[in-house]
Amino acid sequence: MPQAPAPLPSPWARLPFAVVLLALPLTWRWAGWWLRDAFADPRRSLRDVVKGNAWDLSIGVAALALVLAAGQLRGRWHLAARAVLVAAAVGSQFVRCIDTSQCYLGHTHFTADSFMFWDTDWIAGRRDAPVLGLAAGFFASAVFAIWAVVRLSRRWPARWRPWAWCAAGLTLLPAAWALRDGVRYPAHAYSLRLVAEVNFAQQLDVWLNPPKIDTAALVHLPRERADRFVRAGLMPQTPLFPEYPLSRAGLDEPPLPLPRKPGVAADARPNVVLTMVESLSRTFVHELSGHYRGLMPKVSALARQSTAIDGYRNTTAPTIAGLILTLCSLHAPSHPRDLQPGQRMDRNTPFVCMPDVLRQAGYRTVFVQTTALEAMGIEAFLRTHGFDEVIGRPQVREKRPGRPEGPFGPHDDTLVDVAIDVLRTLEAERAKDGRPFLLVVLTIDTHEPGMAPARCQVPPTVTDAPAEAGPRKVLAAFHCTDDQLGRWHAFLAEPPRAKDTLWMLTGDHSVLNTLNTRPLFRGPGDGIACSPGVWLIGDPLHDLPPRPQVVSGSQDVAPTLLHLLGLHTTETTMTGHSVFGRRPQFPLVLGRVGGRTAFVQWGAHHAELSADELRQRCAGKEALLGVGVADPPDFDACDFAAWLGWQDGLWDAKRLFPQARYKGDAFADKRRLDAEATLDW
Repeated sequence: MPQAPAPLPSPWARLPFAVVLLALPLTWRWAGWWLRDAFADPRRSLRDVVKGNAWDLSIGVAALALVLAAGQLRGRWHLAARAVLVAAAVGSQFVRCIDTSQCYLGHTHFTADSFMFWDTDWIAGRRDAPVLGLAAGFFASAVFAIWAVVRLSRRWPARWRPWAWCAAGLTLLPAAWALRDGVRYPAHAYSLRLVAEVNFAQQLDVWLNPPKIDTAALVHLPRERADRFVRAGLMPQTPLFPEYPLSRAGLDEPPLPLPRKPGVAADARPNVVLTMVESLSRTFVHELSGHYRGLMPKVSALARQSTAIDGYRNTTAPTIAGLILTLCSLHAPSHPRDLQPGQRMDRNTPFVCMPDVLRQAGYRTVFVQTTALEAMGIEAFLRTHGFDEVIGRPQVREKRPGRPEGPFGPHDDTLVDVAIDVLRTLEAERAKDGRPFLLVVLTIDTHEPGMAPARCQVPPTVTDAPAEAGPRKVLAAFHCTDDQLGRWHAFLAEPPRAKDTLWMLTGDHSVLNTLNTRPLFRGPGDGIACSPGVWLIGDPLHDLPPRPQVVSGSQDVAPTLLHLLGLHTTETTMTGHSVFGRRPQFPLVLGRVGGRTAFVQWGAHHAELSADELRQRCAGKEALLGVGVADPPDFDACDFAAWLGWQDGLWDAKRLFPQARYKGDAFADKRRLDAEATLDW
């Protein structure tokens, strides 16, 4: 007697299995949210959480539907089609793995840049077992999810499949919400981070094909063009080493034309404190811009009491490029979109920075921030270019445990507490052995879209603030950071500390042009990569003018500081000039953001151009600054394009400074890093 066929299993019997499968991406998204570092959008908004989870749920159901569809295919192409669909599902889950774990592996918001740490030169996460454990666990769960989908597709009853297709279609509808907002984000602001697949494809394309300006011939730079570079102050007339065109015996600055303050000893060696404020633009300081009265009253007071450089611009972005330009007076060729080459160059190409010079002069050198030091290769750059000690998020958490944190780390109030402790320790050490110190402090709360605590609010005195919540959050962050900067500089002004401290305050770069910040722009120079910046100086040695008008850029900060200290005769690779020395003789100021954006300032005229626009002006023999410039510089668009390419050639060929003469690697931290990475020095 024939045996009755076994009854079809109920689809509800597989429901727990399906729930687990679809919950996996949601679980990891929520884990990242609660851990605060890995959530795709750092804004702590419930709306964004719901949006991200809706998209993840859509992806999970879509992967399930695809594999179920593959199970219904028949014929000669059955196996191939099923393999393609399964590969697509695996790829989607893999991208989501990178999307959620990227901030642990790469400490960056740009998905495909996580790949930059997968070679012999990566540092971030290498010494952190939980980081690797998280990535491994996430990838294992993604593999399990795909295996579960394939297994489930074999046993799903036929009569329930039409309902599965309907459910898949309905679940995909919420993805339009994320897609709409993602498309609205401009390419130069934030990538489509909530749509991980689109973001990943975009970033991977840029990572594999970074935009570059054609490299000019390094050794055979035409004499006529080289002379124009020299006349513009972009390179020394006679390099210290002929094969290294930017090497110079000193900064070639004249004696400082400023009177010394009464009672200051001729051999005085003040301590140096440089405060770099995240995304600080001149617009937010009412004393300098006339906008946003009461937003940053403490910095406005500092601007009245100290020296404020008029005509100053931040001439690069983002933070790593800002650090290299401000501390080393050298434009980095990299941007987060092409960071891997930049990170390698930062470590493998010797160049002499201001901390190098001060350390050679006997200074202790310390850097303090509250965020991850691995971000954008900051730790490698700092430890290999002049800093004895680097303090970041792990050390700050140890010094101040349990403090409130933003998405990137402890807030600026904790930063100031730690900086005060560090400075007191350095003062105690100087009291013992007489060695002065350099302390560099980098804030974080004003990072877009505003990382300050929720208690921060825009003060009522700011009557020109926009009504939108996003821009007001940015303004509120600047207001709270202003309080901490006031507390920090009040500490520096205490006697007798004030008489022994040369301090400067500036931004690492200008505020970024995003949907949250665009309504805040007021001046004609706002909204571009190289906006008017803030540069304040307090000098215990010299009587400085209160508001010198000097067209200048971030590359002039380090040369000016060394000029004030009388240390401008040391071998360097700096391209800037002291605002109290030769900068007024060189009114042409150039800026760049990697290979994407070029900036030129000539007197009151300025222009910001993309690499393509610069090439077009060169090909069309157009004026670099456009029409209407009465006395244009002896420097055209073709010269500018050649200068950018020539700079890139110096980095590519490692021709900034001879390794044999560079002293920045002569300390233990550098040797430790060398032991963990393959370097070809």
